[in-house]
Amino acid sequence: MSRPAPTLFNEITDDLIPLSSPIFDFAGMMIVLTNDDQRILDCTQAVSEFFQKPKENLVGEDFLSLTDDGDRNFIQQLLDRLKAGEKSQLQLEKRLLIGSERAERWIKITCGLYNRNRGRIVYCIENITDYKLSLIQRRQSDRHWNNSLMALSDAYLMFDGSGHLIHFSSGIHGIVPETRHALMPGAHITEICSKIVYSQNILEAIDNEQNYLQEWQDHFNAGSYKFFFKHRNKKYYLVQQSSSNEHTVITFTDITQIREQESLLATLAAENSQLSEAVQATNTGMAICDALLPDNPIIFVNRAFSAITGYTPDKIIGQNLRFLFGPDSDMAKAQEVESSFENYSALEVEIKTVDNAKRAFWSHIQINPIVGAEGIKTHFVIILTDITQRKIQEQEVVQAKNMADEASKAKSQFLAVMSHEIKTPINGMMGMVDLLSQTSLNSKQSEFLNTAKESAEKLLTLVDDILDYSNLESKNLAINTKSLDLNDLLRRALSDLRDIAFEKGLSLQFTLDYKVPKQLFGDPDRITQITRNLVNNAIKFTAKGHIEVQLNLLSETSEEAKVQVKVIDTGIGIPQDKLATIFEPFHQIDLSFTRKFSGTGLGLAICKKLVGLMQGDISVQSKLGEGSCFVFSFVLAKAAKREIITSFNDRNGAAVDFGQKRILIVDDSLTNRLMPIGYLKHYGFQMDQAEDGLAAVQMAGKHKYDLILMDLKMPKMDGITAAQKIKSLDDRYRNVPIIAITNQAIPAEKEKCMKAGMVAYIIKPVEKNLFLKTVFEVLNPDNSKLSENHGGKAMLVDESVLKQLRQDIGDETLNNLLGTFIDETVHRLNLIKQLCREEKWDNLEREGHTLKSTCGSFGLMPLCNKAKELDESCRQKNYAHAKTVSAEIESFGAQSIETLRRWIMSSSAH
Repeated sequence: MSRPAPTLFNEITDDLIPLSSPIFDFAGMMIVLTNDDQRILDCTQAVSEFFQKPKENLVGEDFLSLTDDGDRNFIQQLLDRLKAGEKSQLQLEKRLLIGSERAERWIKITCGLYNRNRGRIVYCIENITDYKLSLIQRRQSDRHWNNSLMALSDAYLMFDGSGHLIHFSSGIHGIVPETRHALMPGAHITEICSKIVYSQNILEAIDNEQNYLQEWQDHFNAGSYKFFFKHRNKKYYLVQQSSSNEHTVITFTDITQIREQESLLATLAAENSQLSEAVQATNTGMAICDALLPDNPIIFVNRAFSAITGYTPDKIIGQNLRFLFGPDSDMAKAQEVESSFENYSALEVEIKTVDNAKRAFWSHIQINPIVGAEGIKTHFVIILTDITQRKIQEQEVVQAKNMADEASKAKSQFLAVMSHEIKTPINGMMGMVDLLSQTSLNSKQSEFLNTAKESAEKLLTLVDDILDYSNLESKNLAINTKSLDLNDLLRRALSDLRDIAFEKGLSLQFTLDYKVPKQLFGDPDRITQITRNLVNNAIKFTAKGHIEVQLNLLSETSEEAKVQVKVIDTGIGIPQDKLATIFEPFHQIDLSFTRKFSGTGLGLAICKKLVGLMQGDISVQSKLGEGSCFVFSFVLAKAAKREIITSFNDRNGAAVDFGQKRILIVDDSLTNRLMPIGYLKHYGFQMDQAEDGLAAVQMAGKHKYDLILMDLKMPKMDGITAAQKIKSLDDRYRNVPIIAITNQAIPAEKEKCMKAGMVAYIIKPVEKNLFLKTVFEVLNPDNSKLSENHGGKAMLVDESVLKQLRQDIGDETLNNLLGTFIDETVHRLNLIKQLCREEKWDNLEREGHTLKSTCGSFGLMPLCNKAKELDESCRQKNYAHAKTVSAEIESFGAQSIETLRRWIMSSSAH
């Protein structure tokens, strides 16, 4: 709507034209007449229509409430100025929301005094909505345009319709520094373009300067254009100008990468022929198959493909790749090749193929689909390599490994034989010396006897070191875990060494840590061996002062405890440059040490390997002339209700009457038979002797024995065969306990003994207390009447666990639990056998883990250990070992369940 003429408004305010005049309605003008309190006295029809209210409803309403009360004070101030004669009229723009739909409207109000004497006010209202909205839209457009320009990564210049600069990006300065002072708002386009044309950055990159400048000047004069130039900084820029009625924009785009790609494409095109020749010249066979034709025929081969297969290209083109397969080809792998073509998938496969002369050779075939336009797979590239020689070498490696395994096995067997042959006379010597020491001797004889004993012990130590190290190197030495009390174990292990240290003028101190749990699970023999080895070294290399052994608990969880043993001495110490090699085999600080202190130099190397077998660590700190500190730490499992092993001595057994017990001692060496006889004669046993396995079987058929002590290596019949035959004589001998006494410290031999039904395993030379302890435990004097019914339980079932359970929960509940356990275990053993046969390793691992926990709860520790070994083998993906352990579990399981059933029957009967 056009704005009212000032003269017309003046006529209204001067009361020259009445408000009721038809001229207002005809012109559609919005006029409002109010009194001094802003109450509407009258208005035109256009006001009623604009505010969407009948005229009669508007009369009497507060006019300012129609617009906005927020301006009331401001308008009142303006009206006061009008009344004072300072102004003839006032103007105000306002935004309103009209009607129920809250439509946005903009109005311009012109206000004046109407009939000054009566204090009336007239308002002339102008609808400026279209004008304001177009103005807002234009501002938004300008803002959008500016934002778009700011988002550009290119440098740009922006001019208005008359060619004057209104905006530019700072990036233009990097291209044309000369424009820095020329780029001012209002600068004309011709002035700025002149600066660009004559820029030194551009001039130095132009060969034909004058022609190029003229051409560029023509481009600018033409208005809209697009061309590129090379900058002094070796970059290419595309210059584009676009114009409209309101704006002109010039952009500078870096197209260096595009130019380089174009150059590269040109180079590639030139090299295409060279590439083709390179494909032909390579020693790797290459072929291309058409993926769009039926049967995917070969459409290209290089010379190497022909040479490998023996076919000329014309004999190959048109064939499917299957022409290479022959009677020796693996049909499953040949089907993989067919599937690769059918599914348009990549494949690598090694397969036996045949050449033109029907000669079989090994091929490595690689198939790669080629994707063309629109994602369509158009071709297959085939890479063919003759790997026959590699396969021959792999076979040679396998054969060499098998030979090495056989050699290792032969070495193990040799070590077993040598162990037997070397230790047998030593065992006899030490046994006789021990028995001789119990006779009446004068002081000189005692001195000679002690010298003989010390020499035999040193010889045994040397032999043990060599055999232990050989077994460790051959991986024939394993950790044999059992229940132990670590404080008690170390105290007993060091008891005799305290006397040795005292004789040398040294004090041996042992610091216990009673925070270490009493019931742990580990290998007591190896822990003892490591500790004694370190303490023996400390005694050997310490001339004065003391030796201290410390046991510390490092950490503890509900399932395990990490412990540490320290051996501290005040000896000669170790030079710093020797610490790095102190744990290496056959190593001593100086060769003179071997002559002075004796030894093989294997002790610390054996300690390190044994600690490693227990998943532990060993280290040393030392200062020359002041002493050394050896530290080893390891983790032991915590086992609830484990048996705490106690030692036996002469006084323990002396109070027990074994007069009704009959023992058969089997050994081909008379000396080795006399040794156990000497140890046992004070306890009232009836003892018979057999010089080989065959004689033992014959004697067992004539007499009922309560215990058999069996050597393993004997003429006519070995100990394992003899044990099996004795067990099969009749029901009376099925459960007779047999203890193996042997020189062979090899885990495989121990497993053979267990499978043959033996209940314990003693290594020669026999230590008296250990021997007596084992015999007394097997015979079980506290429950001697039960030994006939459930011999063998000492190795397969830990009765202390069952007895504790009976005490905790009662006979009835225990029997119900054991019945359920036996049923579940028999089922689980069958399932393990099936899963191993089907090679379902994940399921096998889960069953092994479950079997481990349930067997441990009821004291079936050998079976528990095997289940743990199965669990770990599957988890480490050592499936070959898992198969071996599964077979052992089948045997262990049957024996353990049978032993447990006999225990239930015997305990129920009593």
